[in-house]
Parts: sequence; C-alpha cells; structure tokens
Amino acid sequence: MNEGRIIARIIGVRLSMSLGMASVMPIIYPFWSSHGLIASDIVVLKVVLLVSILLCELPSGVIADYLGRRNSLVAAGLLLIAGEFLYLVGQGLTEFLMGEVLIAMGVSMITGTDQAALFESLRRSGRSHEFGRYFGWLRAAELLLGAGVTLTAGHMLVAWDRLPFAVAMIWFCLLAVLSMNLNSSRTEMQSHKEEERSIRQSLQQFPRNHKTVAILAFTALVFGLGPILKTFSQAFLSMHEVPVHRFGYAPAAGMFTGALVGVIAHRVIKYLGQQACLTVIAAVHVLALAVFSFGDAWSGQIAIVAYLTNEVFATIALSKLIQEEVSDSVRATAMSLVGMGSRACSLCLLFFFRKDGHENLQEAFLFSMLLTAIALVALLRLRFSQSSITQK
Repeated sequence: MNEGRIIARIIGVRLSMSLGMASVMPIIYPFWSSHGLIASDIVVLKVVLLVSILLCELPSGVIADYLGRRNSLVAAGLLLIAGEFLYLVGQGLTEFLMGEVLIAMGVSMITGTDQAALFESLRRSGRSHEFGRYFGWLRAAELLLGAGVTLTAGHMLVAWDRLPFAVAMIWFCLLAVLSMNLNSSRTEMQSHKEEERSIRQSLQQFPRNHKTVAILAFTALVFGLGPILKTFSQAFLSMHEVPVHRFGYAPAAGMFTGALVGVIAHRVIKYLGQQACLTVIAAVHVLALAVFSFGDAWSGQIAIVAYLTNEVFATIALSKLIQEEVSDSVRATAMSLVGMGSRACSLCLLFFFRKDGHENLQEAFLFSMLLTAIALVALLRLRFSQSSITQK
C-alpha cells in the first residue's frame, strides 16, 4: 500500500479517537453527578479506569510491537465502542464500572501505537525527521475539530444525557474501520526469535540509561496530571456554579489555542532547546494546579485554557524526544511504559480527591501541586545533571 495512504489512515485513526473522547470528557463529571454518584464513587470509577489501563498498558505495547499495529488499533476501536455502549444503556455505578474497564482496555491498546505507526511510516518513506512537523499538524487538526465537538458537549448533555456517548460510538466505529485498512506488518519484519531477543535486549537497556529513564518518568508524570485536571477541573467549575452548558467553552478555547501551538511547536522546540522546553512544560502544569488551589471561576477557566494549550506542546515535544531515543523494536513498548507510569501517577494523586466539599477540593489541588513540583524538578535535575548530556 502507498505510504501516503497509510499515513492518511493513521491520521484518521488518531482524529477519530480524539473526537470520540472530546464528545464525552467535558461533561463526564456532571453526568456522573446527575446519576447520583458522589466524590467517593467518582474516585472509584477513576481508580478502576486507571488500574485497568495500568494492567493492560505494557502487554498491549508488546502486542503492538509483536503482532502489528492494525490488530491493536482494531481491537482498541471495538473495546471503546463496547465501553461507550454500556454508558449509553447503563443506569448506575455497576454499568459505569464495566464501561470504564472496557474503555481502559481500548485506551491501553491504542496508547503509543498510533504514534509508533506514524513514525515508522515516515521512516519507510525517508521522512522520519519530519515526525515533529507531522505530529504538530495532526495535533492542530484534532484540536480544531475537537474544539467544535467540545463546544457542543454541554448542549448535547442538556438535550439528552446519553447523546455524547452515542456520538462517541460513531467516532470509534470510524476508528475501527480505518484501522482495518492498515498494514499488519511487524516491526522490522524480523523472525519471532530475533524480535523477542531484540525486545529483551532493548528493555534491559532502559534502567541503565538515566537520560532515557528521566524523560520517560517526566513524560509519565506530565501525562498523569491529565486525567486529574480534566476531571476535577469540572468539579472546580461545579463548585463555582458555572452552568453545565458552558463546561465545554474553556476546553474548546484551550483546543483552539493548542491547535495554533501545534502548528509551530516543532519550530519552537528547535529554537528553545530541550532544557527550556521541559522547564516551560513543568512550570505551566504546576501553575495550573496552583490556580485551582486558590483561584475563582474565571481564573480557573483561564487555567484550563493554559493547561490544555501546554498539554499540546508537551505531547509533541515529549513524543518527539521519546521517538528519537528508543529503538524501533520497543517504540510502542516504551510509550506503554510511559502510559503505565502516567496511570500510576494519576492513582497516587487521586488519593487527595476522595472527599466532597470546596475546601477539600482546594486542598487536593494544593497537595497535588506541591508533590508535582518536587517530582518534576527532581527529574529535570536528573535529566540535565551530567555535562555529557547534550540538547537535541
């Protein structure tokens, strides 16, 4: 198959995934609340989601490296469809828990696989150096389209509280269909024994390379903040009595600004250098947590915009670093390791959000900010402590 068509379908898979998630994420907290779930129930749902992803993350990455990208992406689409269907027909915590498990399995199957497939398709056509530019434009496209979906999420919830999940199912059906038309070739087309040996050898190098360990851990922590901020920023808006139909406005604005950042991100990364980029990423994440600790409704919505914009830049910059530093045979596995670490970080931070109430929510964001700041600074020091480390 022509590499251009493969790349186009990989992009379609990524866009379908993003638009499906954008249909649901901005309104999931008020949806849960409207069905009688309290803070402890919501924490249980998030724990089930994160633990399920954590348990599936590494096996799914190895499967993607070993059996091929197509099979992993098709399975991801089917699992996501099943999970959203349970939300479509479910009436309470039990059905939602089952839906979260299926969604978790689907997310774990797709984590890193789409990026690895895009990078390898570009490499086969001699354009691997353009990964940052392609990924930036892809993030811009998915954010612009996702912003439109996000703007309507609150209105869909008001019209019919199951409509966002029905729309998400349509996008995930498209994901599965596009995935079926991808190549199913395995990494480097090695024999089974050679590939197993290559994977084992590459994995054994991770603990010895402190530079790579630091960037993987840094990425895991940054990505781990995502589920916390995206879910409990909705609790923050609810506490400040922001109308439900406006819940999608700040995320949509963040997506629009993130799209602009995505277009120029590869140039900014090249201009600033690795150390400055990572410092900016860490600082904005910590400042967003600080605003949710002490701010009001307006400052909180500004923080949502800033965080989502920074998340786009972080995704492009950190993905580029990881894609360049790990070998072909474990590229999806490395991204799965990042995914596992991010879920573990989210689980640790969820402990602070287990209680209802405005003061408890503020304290949860405050403790999360302090722990995150300490960890990010420590990882930055580890990454750049050796004079032999050069910026990319």
